[in-house]
Amino acid sequence: MRVGEEERYVEVAEVRKVYRNGTAEAVEAVSSVSFSVARGEFVAVLGPSGCGKSTLLMMVGGLEAVTGGHITVGGEPLTGRAPASASCSRIRHCCRGRAPTTTCCSRSAY
Repeated sequence: MRVGEEERYVEVAEVRKVYRNGTAEAVEAVSSVSFSVARGEFVAVLGPSGCGKSTLLMMVGGLEAVTGGHITVGGEPLTGRAPASASCSRIRHCCRGRAPTTTCCSRSAY
């Protein structure tokens, strides 16, 4: 089912990630991925080890900069923002049950 424009909450359009871009050692981790997700929709990202699943999710979460394309979440563009400006609420899920004496932001800082 295609998500209508007014229903889109997450929009990923032709997103690419290249590490060491512009060098002879460049590695394309994500190659031209596009999809949209409606508010409340459940989505799974599947693929073999090393195919870029985690990199894609880090970009959608605002924790990794994109090399090309754009990402919008809730109408707010993430493309062009520094990864450090990502909201801690976006990564709260990774912190449950871990190191209760530190905060989510302090654990994500290293």
